[in-house]
Amino acid sequence: MKKIHIFLASSITEFNNERMDIENFIRKVSDKFEDRYGVKIQPLLCENFDDAYTVKRKQEEYNEQIRKSDFCYFIFFTKVGTYTREEFDVARKQFEDTKKPKIYTYFKTLGEDDHAEQSLFDFMEELDKTFGHYYGNFSHIDTLKLRILLNLKLEEMNFLEIKAENGKCVVDGADILPLSNVMEFANNSGLQKLNAELSVIEKEYLKLKPLYAKGGNDSAFYSRYSTVASKRQAIKDEIDNLQKLIFAVSLRMTEDDAKGTITERQKEAYRLFEMGDYEGCMSVLNSDDIDSDFLRERKKLKEQNEAVCRKYIKEHKTAIDILSSMTEYDERFKEIGERYEKILPVILEEGIELDTALEYGRYLLGQNSDEKALSVINTLLPHCDDNKVILSALYNLSGIINQNLNNTDKAEEFYLKSIGLREDLATKDPAKFRSELAVSYNNISIFYKDNNNSKEAIRYCLLAISIYDELSDIYPGKYAGETATIYHNSGVLFDQQGNHEDAEKYFLKAIKLKEALSKENPLKYNPSLAQSYNSAGLFYTNREKYDKAEPYVHSAIKLISEAAKTNPDKYNPDLGAIYFNTGICYANQGIMDKAESYYHNAISIYETLAQNNPAKFSSLLVRVYNAISVFYSSVGLILDSSKYVNLAIDKLKPLYEENPDKFSELLAESYGNAGNLHSSLGDFETAGKYILSGLEIFTSLADKNPDRFLPGLAKGYNNAAVFYKKQNKFSEADSYYKKAMEKFEVLSEKDPDSYLPILAMIMFNYGVFATDYKVLEKALAIAEKYPQNPRCQKIIAYLGQK
Repeated sequence: MKKIHIFLASSITEFNNERMDIENFIRKVSDKFEDRYGVKIQPLLCENFDDAYTVKRKQEEYNEQIRKSDFCYFIFFTKVGTYTREEFDVARKQFEDTKKPKIYTYFKTLGEDDHAEQSLFDFMEELDKTFGHYYGNFSHIDTLKLRILLNLKLEEMNFLEIKAENGKCVVDGADILPLSNVMEFANNSGLQKLNAELSVIEKEYLKLKPLYAKGGNDSAFYSRYSTVASKRQAIKDEIDNLQKLIFAVSLRMTEDDAKGTITERQKEAYRLFEMGDYEGCMSVLNSDDIDSDFLRERKKLKEQNEAVCRKYIKEHKTAIDILSSMTEYDERFKEIGERYEKILPVILEEGIELDTALEYGRYLLGQNSDEKALSVINTLLPHCDDNKVILSALYNLSGIINQNLNNTDKAEEFYLKSIGLREDLATKDPAKFRSELAVSYNNISIFYKDNNNSKEAIRYCLLAISIYDELSDIYPGKYAGETATIYHNSGVLFDQQGNHEDAEKYFLKAIKLKEALSKENPLKYNPSLAQSYNSAGLFYTNREKYDKAEPYVHSAIKLISEAAKTNPDKYNPDLGAIYFNTGICYANQGIMDKAESYYHNAISIYETLAQNNPAKFSSLLVRVYNAISVFYSSVGLILDSSKYVNLAIDKLKPLYEENPDKFSELLAESYGNAGNLHSSLGDFETAGKYILSGLEIFTSLADKNPDRFLPGLAKGYNNAAVFYKKQNKFSEADSYYKKAMEKFEVLSEKDPDSYLPILAMIMFNYGVFATDYKVLEKALAIAEKYPQNPRCQKIIAYLGQK
């Protein structure tokens, strides 16, 4: 069993109760770690040694205790006693010789009536000037407890998952410590304001709740109760989010302290952060001051250039971390980008702090700045040859961005490079790298799905699921977010392959996990939950189960609209997709005013996005143009239909010329829509060119991948049949109708619920056209199996009267 020794040195007279509290806390934590991880944490306090040691100060016994310690914590209040100072000197000498124990020093804040001895101020000055040692402050011992937990994670137990949840520090799912007394939380004015608001609303909520439970109230009461309950939950969510952001800075602060590389400016900024003085933080971390100091010190201390550069990078990164938590500061994203841009050249020039440049690439990807992110990554790659961990992450990120930019060959190349490195890393250290490998498997599965390679897509998807299921058994709840993501992607993949039973199963599994995660952290997981709601809504729309589809799409709109208000660059693409799918849902039901409204909402968003990033968003805009063109044609608005189908083709042609493999299907669909439109206008020459061109593309695609493209080919045959029927060309129409029915019969064998109603309608149209009563009887028999389907209802209404 691994043992970790923590030595606590302080004045027994000033901290008797606190020392007992700390000792009990360490033992409580140790009990949890001992059972679960085989790690025992042993507190060492001098009063726990024998009397001779305590009174006579036996030096050798003393040195032995220091020597066996992994951590030494020194806490002071009004003085620095002789014995405590001796303990510090012995610990420091031991650290210089062996790099253990790690030493951490904290001073309790003085009240108005407290008087400190000069020894305290002398020691603080010595820590700063002579030793360059960072010391922290605390007003409540819970601050020290949190620092101990974070030090254990960072230096001895990196596998621990420590996070802030519902006002508590949670370690691997267990509540360990309340955060309300920890300095940076207790002193944060934003939290104080929110807690004050919560206190007021909580009183009213507690008055209304019993009356609500009793029932029998009027509508005005229920309206007020709903308003109060919603506001109460919103404030609680906002408090939880702010606590998480503060906690992230606390973790970064502890990490810098643990590494022993904290700068003087960081020291002062962190102390002000603990006191809740954010304005003071940003004053200390003033961008111009950091820059001028950097340039001056870099010129003066060439021999210490790397240290100076690290200081420069870390101070700006500290500012970035704190800016990320300043949710009320509207310019925070702009300033974060400016800070990254300042430190990136230094990172690249010196080849240091490469993980910070990687974080910048991820930040840009999250802001949908794909081309800028790719530029950063391509510039960074040559500097990372010796670092497989960062290189594998860069390859994975490059794959995502190249996929977004339609650089298909590059995307596949980098995904496979990432997988190669991560498979090697996971073989050597599976506990650390298996989860990263699953991420790469999942990403390349999505890539192959989008590029019509279903065999490879499914193979990698199942590999990712296997890893996450395995990790979920070992670490319950730890990988819930990642598992939910792969479940969602599996649903999309199986739906695309026509395996609707598995698709629905994985969509619902993803939603269940994400709903649980969203309750714990709505700010983080609501956008992801909205994506799964949206996919489920589209899934049920395509199955014509609109009663199930509508609640999902409206829930998706609500969640993603809230996210887009705070970060439109990141979430407007998702909002556009959800508007589009909602438009499809209502168009399929014949609810035309709602369909038109949602389609135009999607177009408004995608036109702006495509203007700024055409490689990524033009194809999505084309899909909406096609959908609204078909919609307008169905309600007789031919000019509007013509406008949008022409916009779709004009937008799509350059994309197809650049990457025909990726955009052939979409171009064929657009040609089919254009052909149907011109046919309805009586322009048969133009219609024929479009319809036959689209059919030619689908024929070629289906020859290579029938499972993927047979539905498009079957639809193309039907379009051609209708086209020739309108011209009274019986032979051609008859041939294409029969081809369409043949293909839809094949499709119906694999997926009857999706394709039998379509087959019935084609049979009906052909039967009327060819006066073939046997085919009409088959159409009616199929239709009667699906009486709720709109197509089948038309067939029953017509043939049932004959």
